[in-house]
Amino acid sequence: MYNNNYVFNLGQSKYALDINNLIFCELDEQTAEVFELISKTGTLPEISSDSSAADLKYFVKRGYFFNEKPEEMRISYSFDTANVSFPPVHRCNLNCQYCFAGGGNNYSGDRPEFDRERIDRLLHFVYEDYFKDYKKFRFDFVSGGEPLLNFEAIRYLVERVREIDGRKQSKSSFFLVTNGTLITDEIIDYLDRENIDLGVSIDGDRELHNMHRPYRDGTGSYEDVTGAIRCIQNSACSARLKDIWALSVITKNTESLCKVLEHHSSLNIQRVQMKILRVNSEHKLGFSQADTEVLQNKYLELIEYFKYHIDRADLSKLLMILNDNDSFGKMIRRLLLREKAFFRCGAGKNKISFTASGEFYPCDSFCGMQPFLLGKIGESTEGNAKAAFYKGSVCERDTCSKCWAKFICGGDCYHNSYLKNRDMMIPDSFMCEMNKFFIKQSVDLICYLYKTNPRLIARLQKNLSKREKIL
Repeated sequence: MYNNNYVFNLGQSKYALDINNLIFCELDEQTAEVFELISKTGTLPEISSDSSAADLKYFVKRGYFFNEKPEEMRISYSFDTANVSFPPVHRCNLNCQYCFAGGGNNYSGDRPEFDRERIDRLLHFVYEDYFKDYKKFRFDFVSGGEPLLNFEAIRYLVERVREIDGRKQSKSSFFLVTNGTLITDEIIDYLDRENIDLGVSIDGDRELHNMHRPYRDGTGSYEDVTGAIRCIQNSACSARLKDIWALSVITKNTESLCKVLEHHSSLNIQRVQMKILRVNSEHKLGFSQADTEVLQNKYLELIEYFKYHIDRADLSKLLMILNDNDSFGKMIRRLLLREKAFFRCGAGKNKISFTASGEFYPCDSFCGMQPFLLGKIGESTEGNAKAAFYKGSVCERDTCSKCWAKFICGGDCYHNSYLKNRDMMIPDSFMCEMNKFFIKQSVDLICYLYKTNPRLIARLQKNLSKREKIL
């Protein structure tokens, strides 16, 4: 038999994970003996129905954990939604201490802003050329700077997209990521009327947020950001707009992840993306191999926080991070839904990011980096950069292809790999270690849920499936 599994110990528990099918189980002493016997002999011994290994027998007979021959992996290139990142400006009113866009200075060439003519050219290229075979589109107003500094460009693009959708029978959605300092009643009404989803960058309490995200004159932005969030929450706008995404960056300054979630809960925020900062090795706020234990301990504290609420049949805290952008939450989510990740993301495939000059890149993080320029509107889009991202699956990235965690992890962020190793195909060893930690802890946490209250698992899966339909 071919072993299609990874066995690991965590604390007092032992687990087996089917690495291709994302099935896992806890191994007690008896089940572990049976599992080891199958591994050595390649045969399934007789197991009585009342044995604790009966569940293992059920799985093995159906081809899980062990196979007669190695499974042939077929990479899924199925991307049903075209994702267009549209930065209205390349400037910002904040001076965030870790900004990958350099406060708008990441784009080294001329920095024109989007006007109506440039938007029309972009949309013609998107709908009639690059993504001409797509029927679903998502436009992200994000990065490059603060999108609301050019609110008129956002309004015009939405207006034109609505016209195009009506003509082509396509369907588009919109997501605005803002630093929250420029939100007005007019903007709230507009976002609500146009069904534009909203994400606000907020890193935690006043002290942490102001340390990370000050204005250019050094004063804190916390009061303005939280004031805008409360204004939305207290307005007469729809529940959809009030369901704000909080985008939080985890740095060496982040003392407690539990406090971040508690803070966001106090603002009635229910969806959070906590992402580990991705910067080059020299950045003072970034993490390195030496910080692994410290950061893992912060997550262990967070897991105990989740368990405290799970013991009280409260899933609200855990649900806050169960999305495909949270560093830890995406691993739990993928295991719950048994959803394989062949690629880190859609960068360079179904996702591209534009500049007002007409250049486009694989994602926001690569904007302005000439080796990753995919093309320019009106010119050929074929090139080595584009091809490289289609070869960036976990089956083709050399280190990833040999890793037991690949189909849950999806691989390191291409941009982060490039920052750390000057090669987007070589993952950052620190993030590899963290992702393996996240996956093991996810297995343990889900098993804890099963043992504590099995009904909570069904509630989680139902809730996540419902979210997928909405998003």
